[in-house]
Amino acid sequence: MSGIGFLGAGVIMTEGMNVRGLNTAATLWCSAAVGSCAGSDMIAEAGLLTLVVLLANTALRPLVDGINRIPTEGRTIEATYSVMVTAAAADAGPIGDLVVEHLEAAQLQVAELDVTARGEDRVVIAVTLVATNVPSEELDAITDYLAKVHKVEHATLQARTHD
Repeated sequence: MSGIGFLGAGVIMTEGMNVRGLNTAATLWCSAAVGSCAGSDMIAEAGLLTLVVLLANTALRPLVDGINRIPTEGRTIEATYSVMVTAAAADAGPIGDLVVEHLEAAQLQVAELDVTARGEDRVVIAVTLVATNVPSEELDAITDYLAKVHKVEHATLQARTHD
């Protein structure tokens, strides 16, 4: 059973505050329990457990769908945000540090920083945040500030919502 627990842990994925795969992991563990019952010559118990697992997975699905349809607060939505800054290639290091420091000062967790060359003398610094609920006005204020910083040519915000 502990080996199946490790397999179940492998299907659980987290993205910031989102956790996915818990139902799949629980179903894997229950399938192992059915196999253990059947292997121990407890066929009636294995059959009953199979019905309970199938019933739980199918009967509770409408409840999960109903919970997922409950609207979130109108001014915020959970998303993965990326702050994109264009600067001279020579200034990529200090500008990247400035962007990360400014985001962390605003209590936003940085997931990754990626620098992409745009021609010979320009780079785009993309700082991706951990999935979060942040008021859009706060993020707009951050990009407005970064756009005014000396040596930053352009600053934008990109958001990807989660299903």
